Amino acid sequence: MALCFKTSSLFRQPSYYRDLKNVIDTAIAEGESKGKIEMARNAIAENISLPIIMRLTAEKIENLKNK
Repeated sequence: MALCFKTSSLFRQPSYYRDLKNVIDTAIAEGESKGKIEMARNAIAENISLPIIMRLTAEKIENLKNK
């Protein structure tokens, strides 16, 4: 059963677009956070000091040590 996007009222409701935007924004934020943590791990492996890593990634030291 195919869903026709032009005739479906679901896709025309403001709440649908708001919810979709929230999902996308959350996914982007989580991806950015994971990228910062990965960069911090790599920097730690290269023996870069924690204060420099914290300044570059804007992460707290607890976040860097726990992840």
